[in-house]
Amino acid sequence: MAATVALMPTFGSVFSFVLGGGALIAWIYLLLDPKTFAFKSGEKLIALTFLIYLGLTFLFAVANVEFLDGLRAVVTNLGFLLLLPLLPVLRHFYRPYWDRWFLTSIAAGGMVSGLAGALLATYSGTARIEAFAGNSLVYAYMAGISALMNGWLAASTTGRSRLLHAAGSLGGIVALVLSGSRAPVAFFLIVAAVCVPVWIYVNRVLNWRRLLFGLYIAVVALAGLYQLLSTTRAFRGVFYRSQALFDTLLHPDIAGAELGFTSRVEMLRAGFAAFLDHPLFAYGRQNVMSVANAQYASDGFFHYTHLHNAYLTEAVASGALGLLAFCLVLWSPIMAVRAKPAPWLALAAILVGYTFIYNMTNIGFYHDIKVFYYCAFIVLLNSISAERERVDVSASAVADYKAYILRQTAWKTH
Repeated sequence: MAATVALMPTFGSVFSFVLGGGALIAWIYLLLDPKTFAFKSGEKLIALTFLIYLGLTFLFAVANVEFLDGLRAVVTNLGFLLLLPLLPVLRHFYRPYWDRWFLTSIAAGGMVSGLAGALLATYSGTARIEAFAGNSLVYAYMAGISALMNGWLAASTTGRSRLLHAAGSLGGIVALVLSGSRAPVAFFLIVAAVCVPVWIYVNRVLNWRRLLFGLYIAVVALAGLYQLLSTTRAFRGVFYRSQALFDTLLHPDIAGAELGFTSRVEMLRAGFAAFLDHPLFAYGRQNVMSVANAQYASDGFFHYTHLHNAYLTEAVASGALGLLAFCLVLWSPIMAVRAKPAPWLALAAILVGYTFIYNMTNIGFYHDIKVFYYCAFIVLLNSISAERERVDVSASAVADYKAYILRQTAWKTH
């Protein structure tokens, strides 16, 4: 599991199969020994949330098309539900160093993704790096999460751990920029800007000299990163495409307006119109673009399978109820560690926050790689929470046993 978190940003679908194989083993455990591997209350809540989302998606899919076609449309995108049996199984594979390896894997994920992106940019000259993930947007999404988590951990740890997470954060940023995806870069900056004051508040940092020194280091690091990346085609591609986007925003009727932006605006309009026609009885996942296309007047419409907005796509596919279920699924990492201290709650919040705003201009659960990554974090965070409860119980039992031995020794001595 830890290796999957470390390598998923770069090797994508390969480690989706690794997670899927582990999930199938977990199914066997559940079937052979259902009492030992029974779901606890928190695990039941997470599993129920995912199953409600699946049920609504399936219901509206099969209601608007032949049964087998609707089933295929759901299973193709929601195979990550295989991971749910890992929730009650992983807590039985406790090791004292589980926390440490999970944190180390987050650092490794950022470093590996950055290294892979830098090597590919150097030797291939490709303008949009996707490493081995198969999609530059998905690669950017996972690199962004790695960079944000490692940045938080670098600020919250000391010694060698701080250096490890600082390297992971730098690697994630490099991978994010080299992906050539503007929206993930912008959302990374937004979440990072929010994380800084939150970190200051949580840690009660009052030493302004330390803050100024940290700001100075950040500026120097950004300047160095610019010098490192400014000669690559990928970096220049992001810069020029972002400049074209700003020109289009300021002057929508400008000659040569960016087609990606203007077309997405029209897709949003078409999606809203389709949703308002059937806000409760939706169209099914497989019909999203066909019904949106019917609302669209231009001949140059993008024939995608989604509307480049996860919430609108879910609303058209599964209605208001499906959209609510989707938002609850996004909230699952918070549910997994809702009563636990930092860093786990902080990491869960970063995962939820970055994914939440990323979905405003990109897809939600339409790429198995990204969702396996998200699900893996939910399972791991939940397992760590369960094990902390178990450690507390074990410590109490050990203390009771020691007291019993002392009483026996005292009785024999007497």
